[in-house]
Order: sequence, then C-alpha cells, then structure tokens
Amino acid sequence: MASILVACPGVAVLAFPSPVDATPAGSTGHPCPAVEVEVPGVPPVANPFDPELVDVRATFTSASGSSFTTPAFAMVDYTRAQVGGNEVLTPAGGLEWKARFTPPVAGDWSWSATIDTGGGPLTTPTGHFSCAPEVGDHGWPVVSPADQRYLAFSDGSKLVPLGENLGWYGAGGTFDYDRWLDDLAAHRANWVRVWMPSWAMGIEWADTGLGDYTNRMDRAWQLDHVMSAARARGIVVQLVLLNHGAFSTAFNSEWASNPYNQLNGGPLATPQEFFTNPVARELFERRLRYVVARWGASPNVIWELWNEVDLTGGSPADVVSWHDHMAGVLASLDPYDHLVTTSIANPLDFLAPSPAWAGLWALDGIDTVQVHLYGLGSSLPVDFTEVVPAAQPVLSQLAKPVMLAEAGVDSRGPAETRAADPTGQGIHEQAWSGFFSGGASAGMSWWWDNVVEPDSLYGPMLDGLAGLLEGVDPPAEQLMPGAASANAPAEGDLKVLALVGRTKALAWVRNPANWWFQPDDHPILGASAHIDGLAPGTWQTEIVDAFTGTAVMGPTVVASGATTSFDVPVFSGEVAVRMTRTGDAPSSLAPSSTAPAGPNQATMAQRPATAMPRFTG
Repeated sequence: MASILVACPGVAVLAFPSPVDATPAGSTGHPCPAVEVEVPGVPPVANPFDPELVDVRATFTSASGSSFTTPAFAMVDYTRAQVGGNEVLTPAGGLEWKARFTPPVAGDWSWSATIDTGGGPLTTPTGHFSCAPEVGDHGWPVVSPADQRYLAFSDGSKLVPLGENLGWYGAGGTFDYDRWLDDLAAHRANWVRVWMPSWAMGIEWADTGLGDYTNRMDRAWQLDHVMSAARARGIVVQLVLLNHGAFSTAFNSEWASNPYNQLNGGPLATPQEFFTNPVARELFERRLRYVVARWGASPNVIWELWNEVDLTGGSPADVVSWHDHMAGVLASLDPYDHLVTTSIANPLDFLAPSPAWAGLWALDGIDTVQVHLYGLGSSLPVDFTEVVPAAQPVLSQLAKPVMLAEAGVDSRGPAETRAADPTGQGIHEQAWSGFFSGGASAGMSWWWDNVVEPDSLYGPMLDGLAGLLEGVDPPAEQLMPGAASANAPAEGDLKVLALVGRTKALAWVRNPANWWFQPDDHPILGASAHIDGLAPGTWQTEIVDAFTGTAVMGPTVVASGATTSFDVPVFSGEVAVRMTRTGDAPSSLAPSSTAPAGPNQATMAQRPATAMPRFTG
C-alpha cells in the first residue's frame, strides 16, 4: 500500500487501500489511500452524536483548490485480546473526534475543521499532508456501465460477487471474522454480507437509548476492524443496517426491548410506525449520518437498508415511501455514491407476474435487487437449479443487478440443514444457480459459523465457480441466459443452464437425477450439449470441474447456425463448460443477437459510469 507523507500531526493512513476513481484533472488514475484525521478542540456535550448539540465537519482541499467536506464523528479506540476463546476489548483512550477521507487526486492536501455547538462555527488550524497514488486497486462496487444487470469496480474491472453471509460474530468477536475472512479469501471470495444487529455490531439499542451511541463505541470499533480486515483481503462488505426482528412482533422478535418501543420510552406504539413516524425518521437519519461519516470512506462497502423488510408487517406503500426517502438521505450524505440495496423474505414475490414489491425495486435509489430463498429440508425441498432461474422473467424486467443474497436448504437451523444436506451439495447448487440464472452474483449461503466453517464447505461453495469465471467478464460480454439442451444415450435429456456472450459462453450440464436432496453421481457417458446463439466462428471449449475449478481443453467447434453442438466427456453428477471464440472478433461492437441492448442500457443515464466524490470549488 502506498504511504501517506504526513506533514502534520493527527493524520493517519487507514488500514485499507483507497478506491480507484475516475480521473479528475491532475489525477494519475490511482488516487491515494484513505486517511483519517483527528479533529482537536471539540468541547464535551451531553450527547456527542446529536448534530444539534455539536456539529463537526472537516474540509479537505487539494492543491488545485477543489474541496470536499464530510461530517466528523466521535469515537473511542480499543485494543483487543482473546482470552479463553472470547474477545476482550479495552478502551485505549477517551472520546476523540475523527474524519475519514479518500483523496481522489495525488499530491498536496490541506484540511481544517469547523466545530459548532450552537454559538456559530469555530474553525480549527489548517493541517497539511501529501499522498502518493495507490496502484493496483480496483476501487469500489458500481453498477456496470457496460451492462446494468451486472456489477463492476469503479475502475472498470470485473466484479462477480462470490462469498457468503457473515451476519455476526460469536464469542470470538472480531477474531471470528479474521478466521472466516482468511478462509474465504483462500477460496477467492470477494463479497460478504454483514449485519449490524443488537447482539453484535449494532450501535443503537436499549443500552444506549435513542440517538446516543456512547455505550456502543466498542461495537463500532469492531465494525472498523471487520471493514479493514475485509478490505485487506479484497472482500466487499454488504452492510445490513436494520433487521426485521427488531421491528416485528413475530420471527424471533426483539420489539419488547427495542428503544423505539413506547413501552421503553420510544416514539412508536407499533413496529410498523417506524416507517411513518417523523421522530423515528429523524433518529434514523442521524444514525445514517454517523454510519456514512465513519464507514463511508471505506471503498469496500455497499449499504443494505433492511434485511427482509416485508417481515416487519409494514404496508408496501409505507415501506416503499420510507426507502425512497432514506435512499435520498444516503445520496445526500455519501459523496462516494456507494450502492444501496434492501431485501425481502418472500421468494414467491419474484415468481409472480405482478410482484407485490415491484415498487420497491423500481426506486431509483435502490441499485440492486436481493432475492432470499430457503427450503424446509425434506419437508419442502427446493431445487435451486429450477426455482432461481424461474424467477428471471420477472427480475429481468427490473434492469438491475439481481443477487441471491441469502439461501439455505432449511431455514430452521444448522442441525436441520446438515441433516438434509450432509455433504453441502445444496450450498454448492445455491452458489451456481444464483449466477447461472443470469444474476449478478453467486448465491450466498447462510449458516456460515455452524455449517460452512465446521464442515469445511468453502471449496464446494466457491472453488468451481471461481475457476469457471477466470478470464470471463460478464458485463463486457453481456452474458445472457441462452437456450441450451443436453442429452446422453442412457439417460436421455440432461439439465443444462447456459450463459452466452459475445466471445464467451458458459454451460452447466447436470444429471437430472442429481440434486442435493437426492444425490446421484453415477457416470454419464456419451453426452452431447447444444447451445443456441453463438456468434459465427471457431469456439474453443474447456471442460471445468464444477467443484474444483480445474479446466482441461475440450473439443474445438465451429458455430455457423442457430445451434452449436459438441461432445461432453464422461462426468459424474455435473460438469461445466467454458467456451471462447477464437476466430476474428465481431466486426461490430454492438451486442449480438444473444445479448440484446434492450433494457440493459435503457437507463444508464440515470447513474454515472463511475462513482466519484462530489467536489465544490
């Protein structure tokens, strides 16, 4: 990581590299690592998290005069130790005020802060620092400008989210996350989904009261560590700000201890009033201000406003209105324009001709669509390879990236999950189905701490798909689900899902009798596959092991008509095929018939091609 040349006290390099931004005047294209400055001289107030009592802002100015202003935030630093498997945090000082910033341009910078406690702003002395560019970093997640069904990094490089849910820690606290993130990185994961719940890294609950996070500075420090640890391993954090259990009277409800509850002195008689009550809205806006101030400079974050908001019981109209408003608040607070999403629990909504929550996904401020899908073990087994692709006709109308962000063979618990799927084949099928349905990501498993880790399922979950995607850039290719079939003499028709692009095509060929609920790995001999829509020319096939990602060269085929056929070597259970067009490149850069521009580019003007900090001056 490039170094910051410190020219004043109180400036530190954060423990993650900076995003790669677009190239404003004077930029090399590789901005600096993020910096953290300490704001001195802030007087104590009754609640340092209430901007009505104390409003601290830092302004950073480049040598050319461009300036950037961000709220500062109060924090307490900690040290950590592991004692008997438990994390123990110890304060390493008192309350301090910090501001975090990712300079988009290398060179000399100055900064100062204003402090306003109601008597007019006071300006701190000016500090200075110089920064050198960070080379080799890819930036932060954006909707791909090449195909808005997919994601990319802000420097234009590919991003196919591969990972799992890492909702919260156990007794090991941040040490748990270090271990999980190491295991995921070893299997080429690049994405995790992390919650801020009351029992882990939530910063507002009964022990804090509303709008005052003093008693949870240790939880905020833990999230600092997780963000930094993920960034160091090249992993994006999808940060879930609210969860349904806190605002519901069912589904393991925490409503009885929620500080928003009138019975606890809060403003709400029912959980559903959270979406309409003006006091509740103001308090959550305050929390958003703190979240963006503290973690917004992290290039490896996207915001998820709710986990499964439909389980709160709020009316769709109220929920949609709330999301529209809060997405606008985030847009006004977050100069880096991080992606914003949310989620619902009911997978059937995505299979209906007129989804009940279509208004939520249509909001301009919601950048990605989240699908959750669980079975009930043997009582209600779900074939992910059938159900997830079946949702695409509805989801494709949204013209947004779609992610299978939570999935499991049994929603009831790890014991039921392991009993129904002892080898983890279902977790493997979830991952592959999420991507081969035409989604932006692999499907992401739940039960990270009590199934995936103890049963060492990282390889089956990630290795095969990571290997298959080597050298494949889905938005650049404009990969689209394609018509395909396969058959074998002894079995008859096989199952196949295919994605076809300009110069790449991917196929997932399966024994139809083999799925997690009834594994069948007998050898399939003499199979052939047939894919429609390949661009005319010569295509080289590679046969990819769906569990390890290792590839061997397959037959070379010539596409000259509607359907291209080729032989598939003997396989058991399933096999993947990667095809590369090796003939001359297409004469036109326009999408082929397999990748119509259609909705993929219909609304690209709504969003910039790359996310940039907003400057004044």
